[in-house]
Amino acid sequence: MAAEFATRFDGWVPRIAKLEQDELALAEEEQRVAAATVGANSALDELCTDLSEELLRQVARDDPRYRAFFKTTCTDFIRHEFDEQVKAMRNWVDTSSDAVFLARRDAIEKAVLRGERALKREAALATLRSNRDIARKELAESFTQDRDVLHDDLAKVARDGKLGRGWPTTFFKAGDSPRKKKDEPQPS
Repeated sequence: MAAEFATRFDGWVPRIAKLEQDELALAEEEQRVAAATVGANSALDELCTDLSEELLRQVARDDPRYRAFFKTTCTDFIRHEFDEQVKAMRNWVDTSSDAVFLARRDAIEKAVLRGERALKREAALATLRSNRDIARKELAESFTQDRDVLHDDLAKVARDGKLGRGWPTTFFKAGDSPRKKKDEPQPS
C-alpha cells in the first residue's frame, strides 16, 4: 500500500529540479544584465563628463550651449535614473548639431545603443521574473492539491482500518515553513 502512495509523487523531484534549474538560470541572467547595465552606465557617464568638460572650456555653465545638454551640472545629469539618461542622450544623438558634441557623436551613439540594449535586457528580465513567480505559485498549488488528495486517501485507509482520525496527519510535517520563519521579525 505504501508503494502505491509513494509513486504518486515520482514526478515531484523532476518538477522541483526544473524550478531550481530555472531559478539558477535566472540568477545568472540577473548578474549578466546587472553587469551590462553598470558597464553601459559607466560609459555614458564618462562621455557626459568629457562633453561637459569640453563645453565648459568654451562657454559658461549658464550658456545655452551648455544648457542644451545639462540643465544644471553634469554631475546632476549622470545621477538621473539610467533609463532617463539613455533617453536624454538618445535625443542628443538624434538632434544635436553642436560642434563639441559632433566630435563625440559616434562614441556617444555607440554608448547609447549599449544602454538601450541593457534596458531591453532589463525589460526581458522582468518578464522572466514574472514567469518564475507564476511557475512557483503553480507548483505550490499543485503540491497542495496532491497533498490534499493524499490526505483524503489516507483518511479512507484510516477509516477502513480503524486507525483513528488523526492517523493521516502523522504523515505530514507540522509547523511553519522555513520561509515564514525567515520573514518573521526576530525578537530584539
